[in-house]
Amino acid sequence: MNKTIKIQKNKSLKQINAFKLDVFASEFIELKTMNDFHENIEYISKKDKKMIIGDATNILFLNDFDGLIVKNSIKGIEKLPNSSPLLIKAYSGEIWNDFVHFSVNNDLGGGIENLVKIPGRVGSGIVQNIGAYGVEIKDLLVSVEAYSFENNKIITFKKEELNFEYRNSFFKKNNGKYFIISAIFQLQNKPKSFILDYGNIKNNLKNIDKLTPLIIANTISKIRENKLPDYKVIGNCGSFFKNPIINYSLFNLLKSKYKNIPSYPINENLVKIPAAWLIENSGFKGYEIGGASVYDKHSLIIINKNNATPNDIKSLSEQIITKVFKDFNVKLQTEVIFV
Repeated sequence: MNKTIKIQKNKSLKQINAFKLDVFASEFIELKTMNDFHENIEYISKKDKKMIIGDATNILFLNDFDGLIVKNSIKGIEKLPNSSPLLIKAYSGEIWNDFVHFSVNNDLGGGIENLVKIPGRVGSGIVQNIGAYGVEIKDLLVSVEAYSFENNKIITFKKEELNFEYRNSFFKKNNGKYFIISAIFQLQNKPKSFILDYGNIKNNLKNIDKLTPLIIANTISKIRENKLPDYKVIGNCGSFFKNPIINYSLFNLLKSKYKNIPSYPINENLVKIPAAWLIENSGFKGYEIGGASVYDKHSLIIINKNNATPNDIKSLSEQIITKVFKDFNVKLQTEVIFV
């Protein structure tokens, strides 16, 4: 094993998990280069209980982790030569927002500009199939290179093999079985069209004649900054719940009672409604349990307001789920992964 990387014992994860919870891991290692990966993957593979994380921006640790935490910080972005359409390779430990900025600063778009300011790393973004403003990471992805702990080899997956769903993927369903190494994305050079029909993007761009990926990314960044807390300042994991997708019979019943309920049609049978609207209209905006609170600027976010315990956050989420179901007959599902 690489002697320059020390396996840390009884490692505090307080500055490593986005909720800033005071939990510990029995063992901890951080991989910063592909050389680190190759020299330590045998040790990692042999561990029965292990978890690969980036910035833990979508994880709620309920207890100390009795196993090995592997923090993936392997960075790198490169344009693949002679590729048409343009292909970009990003390593899984690359900070997602840095990858977005690399793209838009090179006048590359095609949807990635809508995914600016989403916390986490490239690898965790793929696991979660992150999305915002009408775009998901799967819309840009071509393939993923991952190490299989079961087969002890590197496998290349085409996007079609990864069974992407709303905030779900093959990797999320097979948690702990793979280490995502890198991914290839297809981007558009100087795109002429953009996806602007979600939220208030159009309204914020109405006085701009010529749009570019950078202009759109900067606009969305400002929108997100105004309503979403920075997890580095206030512990949180962003959207705690998935936006529910319901059938039209239930939606029409809700619409008859609540004329202003927002909605986004999925197809002729299904419609998506904002979980934040349901939570706020169930009376939870700013609501607190222990040190945990529903963020007062956006009800989809639970924050660590004052030294919250994992149970504070879990209890608050359970109360929200129960009350929203009672009020609207809609069962919320968590986007955050409980460990």
